[in-house]
Amino acid sequence: AFFEVIQPIVVGFVVAYLLNPLMKLMDKYLVKFFVNVCRFKKKGASISRFISVIVSIVVFMAAIAALVWLIVPELIVSITGIVDTLPAQIDKTVASLQKFFNQNEYLAAAMTAFLDWEKDFVEKDLMEWVAPYAGQVASGVIKTAEFLWDFVVGIIVAAYMLLRKEQFAAQAKKLLYAFIKKENADKILVVLKKSNGIFSGFINGKIVGSIIMGIV
Repeated sequence: AFFEVIQPIVVGFVVAYLLNPLMKLMDKYLVKFFVNVCRFKKKGASISRFISVIVSIVVFMAAIAALVWLIVPELIVSITGIVDTLPAQIDKTVASLQKFFNQNEYLAAAMTAFLDWEKDFVEKDLMEWVAPYAGQVASGVIKTAEFLWDFVVGIIVAAYMLLRKEQFAAQAKKLLYAFIKKENADKILVVLKKSNGIFSGFINGKIVGSIIMGIV
């Protein structure tokens, strides 16, 4: 229950972390322009950050949409192909079986008895067995809807985190020093800084590579 409550926040944090390198890259160049245009530097920096965050989120959503656009058509083609060829394959199999059983009366009688049993099984036992899974399918649909809602809320949380990331970082740093000794807190910050540098470089490389592949 607790994880379900904080899930949108976790999603927002992950999305914000992934988009932070792209946002910083755009903000680096936009802030120079808006600071020169606006009378107040603080206002220009705020406008630059807001535009950088919005563009980063739009790029992120466009990347997801492009991924879905590439996968879904292929999936539809595969399913359509199976549906189109399945009747012919079934008819061919049934014809082969009928021909085989017509040549053997004993097997034909056994097959008839089996089909009668199968009919009773489908009408009675199978329906009782399938009924509980119908509830599970409905539950899966509900879970999917909840995940999509959490994702939307997470995007909003990510935007807020990116807009106020300096304030959040400063507050987190204060909390760290409040509960942990200074020497240990300094070591943790060094490790986090190095890890962030490594992951940020990796993400930046992936973004540049994806842009090049998209252009090509």
